[in-house]
Amino acid sequence: MYAVNVSDVLNQSTNDVITDDECEVYYGANTINGGVGDSGGPLNYRTGGVTVTRGVTSFVSDGGCAGGLPDGFTRVLYQLDWIETNTGIIIDN
Repeated sequence: MYAVNVSDVLNQSTNDVITDDECEVYYGANTINGGVGDSGGPLNYRTGGVTVTRGVTSFVSDGGCAGGLPDGFTRVLYQLDWIETNTGIIIDN
């Protein structure tokens, strides 16, 4: 199922960070799960007045935003070489 209407407002949320082991308690070790409209969106982290993209949404719970279950993200840090090679963008980290 996909969203029919697209919001004109950029939404944000504040989330707790949990370990991979804690995530496995909710979803198991080999989760393959579809997103509900947020897949591919950024996970941004703000500290000291600087915002850094730390992850890309890989999956969200079927319960949606109010479901209380954790979402899964791919760590951008581990993909920097691939991003530079395939986009030509030099990343200063």
